[in-house]
Amino acid sequence: MNNTYIIQPTATFKEELEQIIYYIKYNLKEPSIAINFYKKVIREVSSLKFMPERYTIAYNDKINTIENF
Repeated sequence: MNNTYIIQPTATFKEELEQIIYYIKYNLKEPSIAINFYKKVIREVSSLKFMPERYTIAYNDKINTIENF
């Protein structure tokens, strides 16, 4: 069976990713690295649609595997 999951990034994730990209692009003056980094993060997050249990989830400073939910 090929299960797929819906990945819903949190507002915090989106804000922090935006801050990281901004920092790389403007503070480090590396716009191409910022774009490549952004694409890689989005690709990796999107890959969680399939077999997300390969990673752990952190909630309120506790780390759980997906099987524990």
